[in-house]
Amino acid sequence: LKHPMKNPLNSLKIPTKLLFLSLSFSIPICVLLVLMVKGVNNNIRFARLELFGNEYQRPLEQLLDLLPQHQLATSRMALGDKPSASQLAELEKQVDAAFVALETAQSKLGEALQFTPEGLAKRQREHVQTATVKKEWLEIKAQGATGSADGAWEKHLHLISDLRIMISHVGDMSNLILDPDLDSYYVMDATLVALPQTQDRLAAVLGLGEAILKRQSLSKEERGQLSVAAAMLQEADADRIKASLQTALNEDPNF
Repeated sequence: LKHPMKNPLNSLKIPTKLLFLSLSFSIPICVLLVLMVKGVNNNIRFARLELFGNEYQRPLEQLLDLLPQHQLATSRMALGDKPSASQLAELEKQVDAAFVALETAQSKLGEALQFTPEGLAKRQREHVQTATVKKEWLEIKAQGATGSADGAWEKHLHLISDLRIMISHVGDMSNLILDPDLDSYYVMDATLVALPQTQDRLAAVLGLGEAILKRQSLSKEERGQLSVAAAMLQEADADRIKASLQTALNEDPNF
């Protein structure tokens, strides 16, 4: 008769068996622990990048606010508006300070937010490097000092467009655009998307209004453009911003 196969575990001492039993339970626990720590670290990195994005966006928003004002002051000064000369100098001081803040953010956070030549080139945004954008500003500033309005309006518009692209890059690379919580998502929608769009639209309306005021006449086409701009500012901008912020306030207690 054949002897039944002996279980090798039967020959082990009880302490050894207990050790094997403990290890069999410890391995899955260790795996779960590693996965949990990895998940927590990812969440921390996600939140940290959002904070980086907020910090980098602040000077960009300041510039988006100041440049249309400088654009208008430059235009008026070229027409001999003397009060605009002091206003222009003050605005240039503020824009210079905003660029200093932007350069500080770039040196501190540029690599983390992929504001590098490689990171920007990968997304066809290499023309909005901080140094390039500042160079555009210095050219505008130098031209404004001569009192010449030739091409200044278009250069301002180009710089404002570049700032909008930089804000988009900040949103993409900082995870702000992916915010998973409903309340903070709608705050992000207002600050990162809706408000910059509104500022850009207001700058365009400002330019159109300035041209109309210079001529003291309003064409049928311009009347239509102003009507469309007014509707967009109400529906796509003001109503959207109000709705986003109200939703954020409503949902905040749930998060």
